[in-house]
Amino acid sequence: MTLEMPNLSPTMEKGNIGTWTKKVGDKIQPGDVLCSIETDKATVDFEMQDEGYIAKTFFSDGAKDIPLGTPLCIVVDSEDEIAAFKDYVPAAATAAEPTPAAATPAAPTSAAPAQAAPSTPSAPVQSGDRKFVSPLAANMAQSHGINLAQVGGSGPGGRIIRADIEDALAHPPAAQQAAQAAPQLVSAPGAGYKDLPNSQIRKVIADRLTFAKQNIPHYYVTV
Repeated sequence: MTLEMPNLSPTMEKGNIGTWTKKVGDKIQPGDVLCSIETDKATVDFEMQDEGYIAKTFFSDGAKDIPLGTPLCIVVDSEDEIAAFKDYVPAAATAAEPTPAAATPAAPTSAAPAQAAPSTPSAPVQSGDRKFVSPLAANMAQSHGINLAQVGGSGPGGRIIRADIEDALAHPPAAQQAAQAAPQLVSAPGAGYKDLPNSQIRKVIADRLTFAKQNIPHYYVTV
């Protein structure tokens, strides 16, 4: 007999296994708790209705997002039948198993790929004088990390133009050269925070809020 993920809630679509109370080889009787299952709203005990022996389990403690109807374990009538299901794999799991793709030759890669220059935002102008910059020069300065406060303008009224940015790229100031030569400190991914898994109820709340925002008309009134 195959026991599947039960529907323990009207809105349940998937379930998580908390802990197995019974292990392979254990005898079960009506009323025994097989395992605890976390639904979308609560954690419920999966109680047995029949008598038998646990021959095979397909998920371990803490398994997540198991769809309804997925086989959880095999129950047999006799203890002598347990050994026959030692290597048993349900047909649904075999069909869902991806077939290995044919090996394809990897695209050739260059021996030393060029590293992109780090893009740093330009520092704000510290002087009280307002600097006029053409849109093209501003985009070039931002893409190359040039501080416009250190660039002189040769356009009308001291306006910084494309030629000034090109000149700054050809002759960078000593401070910019030192900054480029200094090692770049990069913070490690994940530093400063820790990811915690969401509970089923939190996932349901997120789904409901997303559905409401996308499908229910909203209007906002301000005073």
